[in-house]
Amino acid sequence: MKLLERRKTTAARLAVGPITPEKARREQRREARLRRRTLRFFLVIGVIAHAGYATLFLASDAVHYRPLIVVAIAAVVGFAVAWQLLRSGHELTAGVMSQLVPVIPVIAYTSAFSSESGIPQLLLVGAIGVFVFIPGDRALLRIEVAVILAGAVLFCEIVFPPESGWHQLSHEKTELFATFNRSFLAFGLLVLGGILHRRSIVAQRLIEGTAEHARKLAATDTLTGLYNRRPLMEDLRELSRDHRHDFAIGIMDIDKFKVLNDTFGHECGDAVLRKVSKTLKKSVRGEDLVGRWGGEEFLFVFHHTDPEEASATLDRIRRRIEKTVTVCPEHEHTVTVSVGVAGSDGRASLDERIRRADDALYRAKESGRNRVETHEKASV
Repeated sequence: MKLLERRKTTAARLAVGPITPEKARREQRREARLRRRTLRFFLVIGVIAHAGYATLFLASDAVHYRPLIVVAIAAVVGFAVAWQLLRSGHELTAGVMSQLVPVIPVIAYTSAFSSESGIPQLLLVGAIGVFVFIPGDRALLRIEVAVILAGAVLFCEIVFPPESGWHQLSHEKTELFATFNRSFLAFGLLVLGGILHRRSIVAQRLIEGTAEHARKLAATDTLTGLYNRRPLMEDLRELSRDHRHDFAIGIMDIDKFKVLNDTFGHECGDAVLRKVSKTLKKSVRGEDLVGRWGGEEFLFVFHHTDPEEASATLDRIRRRIEKTVTVCPEHEHTVTVSVGVAGSDGRASLDERIRRADDALYRAKESGRNRVETHEKASV
């Protein structure tokens, strides 16, 4: 029972399931596509925002807005160049430009309207954006761009305090301007925060799933997909430590497998092993274990089962295998198996119990193969 509880706990903890290297690469490609789409979105927003500023300044008759018009148009061009770079596959350069292009325009706009307008805070979107648009393996570049953006915000706040702009707007217009900029800031941070949150979840899933895949590989026979010796022995050792009397061990061997291998080749032999293993997987209960013991031998661990019940189960499996056809190139094969079963009396060592099952298997082979023998019968 303790072993079963441990398995359920492990299964719940690793609910993400094993992630193969191919699945990990697929997930990383999906994340890269999301990053590019998000970058395109922010480039479009940048173009719209600065085109809007240019239009606003053009609509004014004030001559002193002309430098700001030039700055706004230059920003639009900068974002357009970043867009083309992204389309050409230069994602890193486009990502850096998307964060740095607004720096000069923001300083210029703030000089006109002061920091009270809320314009400098827009650069905080870029300070977060570096962690989305610049890959993690360019950590130094991330820090450099973030420092530039934070420094620009600090510069604007110190050099252009409230009501210090050379074309300071009225209080009502400044407040309206600040509200718009704060709303845009909140929207940008919300989007980037959501992406970073999703990325952290995906990263955790990849780490846990890859670790589970590694654990599964370490416990699985690569040819058959069954357990290998290690989990089988761990299960048996735990049952032995608990001095359990209600479990049985079965050892199955494919009859005349060496002859089949030598006659039809190892490729056909491997196909037979996989076919038999598939039948074994479907034939045992969830609490029982079956694994490849070595070569063409398989070991069963039956929980809460006496030798007679285990023998009956293994005999049904034996008959099922006998009727199973394996298709090899230019050949079809059926095989038979011999099985030995031993119970647990609580006094014998684990090695002794395994030896008893092996002795019963030897007895089955000596008695004509394609049969199940228990240790009790073997000792008669």
